[in-house]
Amino acid sequence: DGSVTMGASKTCTATFNLLPAEADIKANNGDSATIAFSSTALLEWCGTDAHICANAVSCKVGTALGGNNISTATSGSYTTPVLIANTTYYLECANSGGNVTYDNVVITVGAPITYTLTATKAGTGTGTVTSAPVGISCGADCTEVYNSGTAVTLTATPAAGSSFVSWSGDADCADGSVTMGASKTCTATFN
Repeated sequence: DGSVTMGASKTCTATFNLLPAEADIKANNGDSATIAFSSTALLEWCGTDAHICANAVSCKVGTALGGNNISTATSGSYTTPVLIANTTYYLECANSGGNVTYDNVVITVGAPITYTLTATKAGTGTGTVTSAPVGISCGADCTEVYNSGTAVTLTATPAAGSSFVSWSGDADCADGSVTMGASKTCTATFN
């Protein structure tokens, strides 16, 4: 909660995380937007900028004409945390006479930001280091690339006759759990 009682010198660290960017996309014919990998896009239809909904009695939004609808309404919005890269999202509206018109908006989703996690071993003993999510199995594979924001837990398993002593390396490595916001190297010491 940020409160401390002073009886000795203390250091406090505040951690701030970036919120995902948002893209507000109006369903006008030919509209397009590019958003970051972990962004949320707000798709809006039948608003002031969406001209095909003026006389609509039903509308649907989806990834294909006539199917795969992500929403049905004559007005409103849809927020999705997972968009398909380079996909055209269609707005399909029908008026009271049954005439159907279409608009589309192309969403381009950028590639994820990635960082490399490297496990090393030190000390007079031997052992292996593994990761969850999977990727590192050191022995042989001591490096893995993870998406930004991924929480990775490293597990040090000593070989027979050895013991695990501690984690060291980058500041986030002290307990074997890291959150990928930069490339990191964590060292497991076995004696």
